[in-house]
Amino acid sequence: APVDPAADVMAADGSITPLNTPLPPDAGFPPEWEWDGDGVLTVADLIIGQNLWGSVIVTSLETTCAAEGSEVVCTLVQRDVFGDAAGSPPTTTVQSFTVEDGRVTAFGEGSTDVTAEAEAAWTEQFAAYERWMFDNHPQVFGSVFRQPCCIGTPEGLDFTLASIDAQRQLIPEWVASLG
Repeated sequence: APVDPAADVMAADGSITPLNTPLPPDAGFPPEWEWDGDGVLTVADLIIGQNLWGSVIVTSLETTCAAEGSEVVCTLVQRDVFGDAAGSPPTTTVQSFTVEDGRVTAFGEGSTDVTAEAEAAWTEQFAAYERWMFDNHPQVFGSVFRQPCCIGTPEGLDFTLASIDAQRQLIPEWVASLG
């Protein structure tokens, strides 16, 4: 299902920008950054786009944003398919940016609450996904993973639109294979 962050952004001047606000073409963001699958490039897509992969693996996302000086600071609480498979709790990330004249700039990322144990369990599930793709979709494997680097870790992914599209189609099959 498409990620649908329901929240508003308050810019430093007090103006409110809903995360579902469409970004105009002249804002300079590539149309292929439309990550949440709703057909419109929005502020939410830019937040999701900080982790390109997020639009594929996220199963739930709650976003709250507030102004802190000239920055908009957003707290994202999310679950994803590998955390779900590992039985891990939701994780929290703090991200910040500025909104000026309808433009979003100055991305930054802050703290996260992932424990070492949860991260290890998540990585184990990711490695199982990598093995599953090699065994079941070898023709796709080479376009998704850049071997021999970083086997069993997300750093081994090839972050291209083709890779993300392939995973968008295959991750539900992997999840179904888990029973």
